[in-house]
Amino acid sequence: MDMGTNHMSSVLCLTVVLKNDTIMSHLRQQSIRRMAISKESLLQSAIIALTQNPGMSYAELANKMGIGRATLYRHFAGRDELIKELVLFSLHETDRAIRPLTAQALKSEDLLYDIIAVLIPIGERFHFLSQIPWEVWEDEEVKQLYLRQDEEFAQMMDYMQQEGKIRADMPRAWIVAVFDNLIYTAWASVREGKIARNDATDLVYRTFMSGFGK
Repeated sequence: MDMGTNHMSSVLCLTVVLKNDTIMSHLRQQSIRRMAISKESLLQSAIIALTQNPGMSYAELANKMGIGRATLYRHFAGRDELIKELVLFSLHETDRAIRPLTAQALKSEDLLYDIIAVLIPIGERFHFLSQIPWEVWEDEEVKQLYLRQDEEFAQMMDYMQQEGKIRADMPRAWIVAVFDNLIYTAWASVREGKIARNDATDLVYRTFMSGFGK
């Protein structure tokens, strides 16, 4: 075999190796994407199931979701980890809902109204999280995300106080606590059929401003 033939064989072998590497890399990327999509899909299914029965066991949850426990265990080590992931999912969903609003040049009172409008449906969707053990909220990752959101809203209240939109003689911690409870009361009342969903945002806003507005 002459040198030209050897060179051609080497080139062909290298080409095959490179193609195989490319194919394997592509397959790995597809597998990662499928895992990510699958995990989010499982979280969405778990939300629906737990909305109907927050106290169901891991086995009951898997059955309600129409999957085997092995599938759940591949993504979540157990019920506690799944609940933690759902808490994080709810907090990230809150971020995704509020970020576009804060990016707009809205008046502070209009921004507050729009924030209420997006928070009530999120609260209603994740209402089952109000029944989970408090220890979950003490998880460091959960706590840091929750405290960051809490602080951002508190800073918004500071700004509204400086603008003279709400009373300055009330501690911001009290204002934030009252706001949180108004949101909770709103989605709970909607869920129980005590108030119409379309009235909830206006009721929360008017109640809040009646107590703290100037």
